[in-house]
Amino acid sequence: AGTFDGIVGGTTPADGSFSTLSASGTSTMAAIDATGNITTTGTAPLLILTDTSAYSAGATTSQMFFQGLGSTSVNENLVGFTAQATASRYSNLVIETSNGSGGAQTALTLTGAATPLATFGGDLAVTGDANFGAATNTYSTDVVIKDDGNAGLSITDNTRYLQFWANHGGHPALGSRSNHSFKIITNDTLAVTIDTSQDVTFAGDLIVSSMATSDPSVAGALWNDSGTVKISAG
Repeated sequence: AGTFDGIVGGTTPADGSFSTLSASGTSTMAAIDATGNITTTGTAPLLILTDTSAYSAGATTSQMFFQGLGSTSVNENLVGFTAQATASRYSNLVIETSNGSGGAQTALTLTGAATPLATFGGDLAVTGDANFGAATNTYSTDVVIKDDGNAGLSITDNTRYLQFWANHGGHPALGSRSNHSFKIITNDTLAVTIDTSQDVTFAGDLIVSSMATSDPSVAGALWNDSGTVKISAG
């Protein structure tokens, strides 16, 4: 053991403390305890962490932590990356951040599967546009969702379901997916209620600004006969 400043060569491993350690090619080390920077340069450089323990679904295979002094002047894990083995040769990646009390909290879990899943531990804040499904943002909106099948957005409390559809029976649609009335609110006040029998109730007046002034000959259509509202017989 000792101190060496330069390029380490040879084939026999030895313990030591080095102020500068340079290596070319592939280097295998049982452990690195560095107080300075570790820099890897080259064409497409690789850092590989290999777990040599027996396979176990759900087990941690490797971890990487970024540490720093906390408010108590003790080193704490500020950000952590944990790789996990799963069944069927999939894998998970768990990203943790400090919880403000010296512990860790899960910020994001990337779950490996036939369809990978991202689960956020808290709110998802998007400062730019959000595009789900590689949609063409024709109307320059902030959020775009695309699916070649049933593209939609569902909001639920696990009992009531509010659904937005891009295609419902050949048309865009919005409404209650569950057996509940659908209500339209303006200024935080109920304006329109559509019940589960598709009957419509208006909380205020129904104003028709351009009603026909002669019988349109359409069964059920309203028309204005000199100030009297009539229903056409068709």
